[in-house]
Amino acid sequence: MNKRKKNIKLSVLIVNFNLSRHVYLLCKRLLKILDDEIEILVYDNNSTDNFLHLLQSIKDKRFSYHYSDTNIGYGSANNYLARLAKAPVFFLLNPDTIIDQRLSYFKKYLRHNNHGDGKDNFIIAPKIFYPNGVVQHNFYFNYSSSSTFIPSLFRAGALYRKFQFTKLGFFLKVFSKFLFGKAALEYLSKERSSNFRHECAWVSGAAFFVSSKVFCNVKGFDKLFFLYSEDEDFCRRAKLAGAKIIFDPSLSVIHQGGGTQKKANIFGLSISEFHKIISSLNYLKKYNNFADVLNYKIFVILSLIIQLKFINNWAFSKKILKAVIRL
Repeated sequence: MNKRKKNIKLSVLIVNFNLSRHVYLLCKRLLKILDDEIEILVYDNNSTDNFLHLLQSIKDKRFSYHYSDTNIGYGSANNYLARLAKAPVFFLLNPDTIIDQRLSYFKKYLRHNNHGDGKDNFIIAPKIFYPNGVVQHNFYFNYSSSSTFIPSLFRAGALYRKFQFTKLGFFLKVFSKFLFGKAALEYLSKERSSNFRHECAWVSGAAFFVSSKVFCNVKGFDKLFFLYSEDEDFCRRAKLAGAKIIFDPSLSVIHQGGGTQKKANIFGLSISEFHKIISSLNYLKKYNNFADVLNYKIFVILSLIIQLKFINNWAFSKKILKAVIRL
């Protein structure tokens, strides 16, 4: 890690992939509201959109931009930025987020709150909202298994959020408990816990603070995870090393979500879907037993059949099958 500078109190780390305009607007806002004790570092994972020139046009000593001609993944890009960061605390932030609080408040919060066994031994996640004001649950009390990954294959969370305030939403809640068991109970328990500060097992990488000490201790993100599951794996290793994982709703961020991932396809799936499946399999192989891995593989194939991926393009589907079976 880079040698820390006493006058830099917070390093904001942002990884961009084809969201250059979002990142530009985010950074311009941050530069307006932050002071000289906060720096912004942006890593671009070989974006091909038409707005890179906007990021390259930012001239500010508190801002640094790093472009790569290859996409090294979310975790590896953050590892690169962390080696350059000068502050004792990092703020990892998705490119499609909006800060609705002053960063000076975040900095004051970090300075005056003791976060467990030591002030430099923490990961803290803010409360996250969708642009329409609905809460985006970003904390978890349990680690993932096949039963928590499987619902996402069938868009269960998105379906529930769409209808949760209707009569159909009540039916989906009851049906989900029966169909998905532990995963449904986890989701519903988060609804009841999103208004108070508490410890948890892990938090989403969309936005969280982490002390440089914790980041160094666990050697950053595992390169095994190109996209998805790297946040859970990171928090899991940090917790084993003694870090406190905290959700605090007094801090808040707006997350637009989705980005441009859906536009490009790999093997007939969106980039997002493909990497989510591969990372989920890698996570299960790293932490869970063979039966759990096999269970997830079966449901991956079933979900692909239901979504007509096999019928639409058999050649690509065979490649998906090979990738899933090989892992």
